[in-house]
Amino acid sequence: MVTLTFVFSFLTILFVSFLVFKKSNFSSIVSNPFTYFSFFFFLIHFLMPFLQWDKQFFRYEVFYDSFSYSSSLIITTFSFILIYISYSYFGKYEHSLKTNKLISNINSTLKSKRLLFSALLIFIIGLYSSYKNIDLIFELGIQQYMSDRISMGVGRGAYILFAHWIYMASLIFFFFYIFIKTHIKSGFRIFLAFFIISLISTFFYYGINSNRNSIFILCLNLLAIYFLLKGGEIKSIKSQYFKIGLLVTILTFFFYQKGQERRTISSGYSSEYSLVDALNGAFGNHENIVWLLENKDKNNLYYGETYLAAVTNFIPRKYWPEKPLGSGPRLKNTIYPYSYEVGQENNSSLTTGFITEVLMNFGIFGIFIFSILYGFFMRKFSVRLINSNSAIDILINFYIIICFTSVFLYSEFLGFFARFIFTLGALLIIKFLNKNK
Repeated sequence: MVTLTFVFSFLTILFVSFLVFKKSNFSSIVSNPFTYFSFFFFLIHFLMPFLQWDKQFFRYEVFYDSFSYSSSLIITTFSFILIYISYSYFGKYEHSLKTNKLISNINSTLKSKRLLFSALLIFIIGLYSSYKNIDLIFELGIQQYMSDRISMGVGRGAYILFAHWIYMASLIFFFFYIFIKTHIKSGFRIFLAFFIISLISTFFYYGINSNRNSIFILCLNLLAIYFLLKGGEIKSIKSQYFKIGLLVTILTFFFYQKGQERRTISSGYSSEYSLVDALNGAFGNHENIVWLLENKDKNNLYYGETYLAAVTNFIPRKYWPEKPLGSGPRLKNTIYPYSYEVGQENNSSLTTGFITEVLMNFGIFGIFIFSILYGFFMRKFSVRLINSNSAIDILINFYIIICFTSVFLYSEFLGFFARFIFTLGALLIIKFLNKNK
């Protein structure tokens, strides 16, 4: 039964992807939001469930009923179909973004000095915040930090969120390096120099705190920006696929190495560690859905409380002790009762993901409704990107698309929302400081 469901799911995803990309050239594919959405959806809701079932490798239970497993795959596959329908047919817009058309609409007048100053401001704030976090990590000791990362964040939310601005600085420097080199022809080398400095700083920071997903998403953003701005000029398609394949291989190796290192530091000893372990730690969210389906009696619907928690997250808990918890701690307590208590040491949470969180709040029917809304949202921002008339607007709209077609799919909404607001804030500051007067 499970095997047939996997075949059905795979063929459906393949067929829908063919419908989306059948008339697209390379530059259109790499600049299409559905490309990134399809990749992450396939990784989270097909490849990882397949590997886990094949190896019988699960987080929460030794074995799952085949009916529950098959049901989870059918639900996510129909969610994919609804997202495709909503994305493709809500509005008579072109299915693929035309890179050449997009770039030709841009007003390429930029004041490089003002832009460089504002990007450096973002970088310096991010660098200082990351330094403060690294200093605390070394003070605690990496093993102590890895065993209780949640406690470190108590009262330090600003430092943790602003530290992500070094990541944003890398994107900003890289975007304008490519853009200025292509359209203005001068002044781009200084952006390249600061991009390299910010990239090294970002890798160092995320390497210290073992944040594999952030490095992965950073590389995805850089790759996406490159193809967005240069896709129309690319002649050798095979070489580009080779580069993408090489990058994926390197990132997979990195995921494996950092995951193994993270487990060894946390546990204090070395143990057997497979590629499935590495990928499961970052993208194994589908098992959440399987567990909830198999344990329906334990899944009390929250009717939007976990989304409210994301909005109220900016209010310190000392001023509102009873403010709502996010979906991660709630899921943790559902699977392991009383394991997460506000204020206690050695708390750990679970990462839910888009479909898991909707299931927790509104049930199976809610998944289908939210899938339609998600497809519509993705289409609207595709149109915003097409209609962008400045380089900064392109960067903002494209960043929003990348976030919601990648990180959003596997993150807890509370954590995603807080980080998204802060990182988007960096881009809005760039836009504000570079307004034409």
